[in-house]
Amino acid sequence: METKAQRWRRLTGARMTSLIDFHRKLGNCAKRKDYDFTEAQAQVLCAQMFRGVIANCEHYKVDPETVFAGALRQYRVLSDRGHKA
Repeated sequence: METKAQRWRRLTGARMTSLIDFHRKLGNCAKRKDYDFTEAQAQVLCAQMFRGVIANCEHYKVDPETVFAGALRQYRVLSDRGHKA
């Protein structure tokens, strides 16, 4: 029988894979040669995504600013190494 911890890892792993794929597809919409959008529209889109992250931080009772700072550090390290986000 699957434990609660095993179920959490299985479900969050699968959902994170879907989320990463979704963000990649959404990022494809940022190609100016294919799409026309304003900076304001892009800011609204990003703000909506951040609100979702903040809501999840509240559910998990973690500080969103700490999470964001850590994610930003990781992003910069990976970018410096030539990795795509």
